[in-house]
Amino acid sequence: MLMKRLLQALPAVALALFGLSSAVQTISADTKISAVQSGQIAAADAATRLLQRSSVNHSREWIAVASVLSAEGPENDPVSIALLERALNADPYHPTVWSLLAYLRVRHANEFTEAAASALREANQRCTLCNRAELKWRLTFTLSNWEQMPEDLRMSAFIGADFLRWWYLEYDYLNQIRDSAQALSIPFDEYRRKVNSPVRPNEIP
Repeated sequence: MLMKRLLQALPAVALALFGLSSAVQTISADTKISAVQSGQIAAADAATRLLQRSSVNHSREWIAVASVLSAEGPENDPVSIALLERALNADPYHPTVWSLLAYLRVRHANEFTEAAASALREANQRCTLCNRAELKWRLTFTLSNWEQMPEDLRMSAFIGADFLRWWYLEYDYLNQIRDSAQALSIPFDEYRRKVNSPVRPNEIP
């Protein structure tokens, strides 16, 4: 249940983590984003309009539309994926959006694919030790696709998990996710021991 809740929250997390650029340059884009988020403009209509363009002028608009559309249901995944791919091709520094792309590629294919692995690697490379929400999501996503997950991505997730432990002090979360992982016969403790990182003073016996 914990894994499912964290995975389903990603479209909203991706949208919430964007920084605002120049107000003068983005007034029109921000107005359209607000209209899509409020339902004044249907996300499907906004997506059709964007995909007819030859270039990406404001990647935030494309990402916002894709996030809203993906949250409406998996039937929208092909269009959401197309929006995200073009947005990231134009403006690649959005780690959480790369994670969203990985998630949608898995949801659409109903399996973990090499394309999903590629997107997740981009997320890791662009922000190895990201914010708390992103690190939690990456670990959950990795555990949910454990059997098909490449070893380098497993280790990246556990490096993030250790950062959650000693920097964010996320003991309760890690204990819960450990229990979920062990119920699936995932060697959670074995992977945690592979990560050599700092220990908080209060963790020394």
